[in-house]
Amino acid sequence: MRDPIEDLQHLRTEGTTVNPLPAAEVRRRGDRRRRRTTALATVGGVAAALVAVGVPLGLARSGADDGREISPAPPATSWLQEVPAEYPLAAGLRGGPVEDEGVRDLDQCAADTWDLGRSVARADASTGDVEGFRGRTLAVYADADAATAALRRVRTTVEGCAADPVGPLSHVVTDEDPGGAEAETVVVVEQAETEPGLLSDLTLTRLSRDGNAVLVDQAYTSAGGPDALDQVSRLLLEESALPRTALCVFDAQPCDLASVLAEDADPAALVVPDGFSLLAGWPVASGAETEVVGPTRDGLEVLNL
Repeated sequence: MRDPIEDLQHLRTEGTTVNPLPAAEVRRRGDRRRRRTTALATVGGVAAALVAVGVPLGLARSGADDGREISPAPPATSWLQEVPAEYPLAAGLRGGPVEDEGVRDLDQCAADTWDLGRSVARADASTGDVEGFRGRTLAVYADADAATAALRRVRTTVEGCAADPVGPLSHVVTDEDPGGAEAETVVVVEQAETEPGLLSDLTLTRLSRDGNAVLVDQAYTSAGGPDALDQVSRLLLEESALPRTALCVFDAQPCDLASVLAEDADPAALVVPDGFSLLAGWPVASGAETEVVGPTRDGLEVLNL
């Protein structure tokens, strides 16, 4: 019989390689799940209350002479039809001044690749140049069904490009498990293969839907291949954490955008207040000196003794 201890001895050297998510992304997904759980619990409580009230009313009505049964109509969802001025679309973007260009279409694939023409409102932001581009577009649709249909059309469009490639360009579209952060996510990869096995000109586009809105996040680099794809994918996730979290404002049960922004307050704004009695009770010898070292009050301030 095989000794199970032998398996444990090889645990550190064997097994599948796992690339853990950044800590900020893990916290963001946890916060998102908690908000959704709270919203579902609230809706469930309201539904239970309506049933408790509706049953006796229905019994009372059932004996009416005219035989009418009255049941309350479900409330209609009021979908947000604009981009809030406070929405943090450009949060996390790096690479220079922020412009209002937005994402770029994959021109060799199809015009209006991201199906933005059917949106009822949109906002754009971008940084960089021809060597390295970062762009985002937030598209708001009439309702959640329209937003879902937009993602479906994007999949169909890019799958058609993948089946009929143009020149050296190749296209891949996949569904990504959002991990409870968004309702659904689609990832589109475009690369050029100028020589067999030599990939370059990577454009990675990540489309995240929540409610009736789709956040299109895009990055371009002249590099290509698996390493570049992994690096750019992680970059998109890290930099877009806040705008993806803020998509909850477009849910059927919307979150409070001000609360989301407050939760993501810049830690650099948290400084040691003036007059804080850090030395209270500290046994300082006569004539001894203390000093403040570390960043200025524009960032985190540390007091060493």
